[in-house]
Amino acid sequence: MQTGQAIFGMQTMNQSLFDLYSKGLISYEDALGRSPVPDEMMAMLKSGATASSGRGRG
Repeated sequence: MQTGQAIFGMQTMNQSLFDLYSKGLISYEDALGRSPVPDEMMAMLKSGATASSGRGRG
């Protein structure tokens, strides 16, 4: 589980991309196309996860 953001202010590239997508600043295609882990990004986009999901828990 990735919890570093809440403690150290860090987040994954996918979390950053999802945040931009959620704010309407980039398209679905851009988020998926620029992701270093496309399968994970696709799951995030399809689930409609919030940009902060998985942060600060554990």
